Amino acid sequence: MKKLWICLFGLLLSGCFAGTTKESTFYALKVDGGAITYTTPKISVNVENVRIPASIDKPQIVTMNANGVELEIHELDRWSEPLSFMIAGTLADDMALYLPKATVKNGGDVFETFTYTVSVDVIKFIGNGKEATLDAWWTVRDINETKVLSGRATYSEPTTQSYVDLATAQSKMVSLLARDISKKIAALK
Repeated sequence: MKKLWICLFGLLLSGCFAGTTKESTFYALKVDGGAITYTTPKISVNVENVRIPASIDKPQIVTMNANGVELEIHELDRWSEPLSFMIAGTLADDMALYLPKATVKNGGDVFETFTYTVSVDVIKFIGNGKEATLDAWWTVRDINETKVLSGRATYSEPTTQSYVDLATAQSKMVSLLARDISKKIAALK
């Protein structure tokens, strides 16, 4: 019995010296739509899905080291929700600002009919402590599922080692993508 108490006391004492675990910090993309708006007839747009590379499809923020080939996964710095969902939602919210007469949704109900459906394949969405980059292919399909628009967009924004700066730069790039897709949709009139 005495040995049991000594073991329990030792475990308790070792817990006191182990310290505390640092808590995770969570980040989100923010809607960053500018003052520009595009006129359209009454249309509806669904941002159907955003596909991202598996290398960044993680709860943790992933950055690229200066060498350009090494990824760093930041265990305690995390996205507030799955990154592909967050990009799609932010893209839809930004597009709603650029197309104020349109109804823009993210992941609409399967029974809803939309004038246009947007899908995005992200090639690169990462920062390296100096610059953040978004490189993506996008497609717009009409109500008949016919591709009416497509393109590739590449943006870069200056950033620092701060994850707040990185998330802000990435938010701005998603807004730029929303602006460019919205402008092309508005030109379809």
